[in-house]
Amino acid sequence: MSTDRNMLDTSTITDPELREEWQHFRQIGWPDDRIAARLGVSVVGATAPVASAPPNPKVPRSAYYDAVADLHARGLGTSAIARQLSVRPNMVTLCKKDLGIQVSSRPRRPQQPNLAVRQRVAELYESGMSCAAIANRLGIALSAVWRHKVAAGVGEYIPQQDRSAVAAERRARVVSAHATGLSAPQVANLLGLPLGTVKSDLRRARRIDEATARSA
Repeated sequence: MSTDRNMLDTSTITDPELREEWQHFRQIGWPDDRIAARLGVSVVGATAPVASAPPNPKVPRSAYYDAVADLHARGLGTSAIARQLSVRPNMVTLCKKDLGIQVSSRPRRPQQPNLAVRQRVAELYESGMSCAAIANRLGIALSAVWRHKVAAGVGEYIPQQDRSAVAAERRARVVSAHATGLSAPQVANLLGLPLGTVKSDLRRARRIDEATARSA
């Protein structure tokens, strides 16, 4: 779905439940003003910082029953009712259950992969950049780089617990090949590794050697 520059950027909605509801109605084609009216907020107010609403032990849950029932009947969702009453969404959910109001649990939709980012990850990896460098360049998590790389077919999935051992073994091969007099590009070509990975491994090996020499 294309993003209109006049549409609210849902990533700026600080309340996670409100953000999820907003994205739900956005996906079924509702405009922002209709979504805001449905959720009981203004478009501008949706991006306001979430106010802390600590529970008040002096106010029994039953005190909210009438208001929750009324707002629910008017079509407001759990998060919108919570904001109206300045309570936590969990309080509204409990009130609904007490009142016999069905609490719907909308299943989370699987996030669609960002194919543009995936393609860029594959291009940068094949150009010789290391995963860490790609993560830094694109401003994404290293784990996301791994996922995109594997999905794009330019890398093999390695379980997290095995990556340290695999990396250590690779660095040993890189250092050994470089010690024979090969340049970094030649080592990369020999071992079939990205040039950025080879350079990173050699820098790390030098830092380890220098630290060892200082402590001796």
